Amino acid sequence: MNVFQKLWMLRRSGARAIRGRLLARGLDLVPVMDRKSHLEFIRKVMRETGLAMNGCEAYQILTTVKAVVAKVDGALAEVGVYRCGSSRLICEAKGPRELHLFDTFAGLPAPGTDDAGVAFWPGQFAASLESAKEYLQA
Repeated sequence: MNVFQKLWMLRRSGARAIRGRLLARGLDLVPVMDRKSHLEFIRKVMRETGLAMNGCEAYQILTTVKAVVAKVDGALAEVGVYRCGSSRLICEAKGPRELHLFDTFAGLPAPGTDDAGVAFWPGQFAASLESAKEYLQA
């Protein structure tokens, strides 16, 4: 890795650290369309669940679910729910539709040979089924 690549990686890691601290407080730097109408709800979900996405991505989930529900019949499903942050967003937008959640609740499996160099570890993103049920019933 040359000097420029090292500097670029250092800059990116610093930016990620700052963004992570902002998101942990439910803050985001990028305003999008009418996201303000949902901003407090998005911030609340981000604070409660440690939602690993920014406000723009959370808003995109809300608008995408609303668009799909308006045009496609049937139940909805989410695979990999972790702490139910995105599930809560989907519930906000889905109306009376059923939402089925699928997860092992044991976290990620051990990385395989094809996963060399990934920053994931066994058990990462583990969360209990009971905590998921409790959070979504609130």
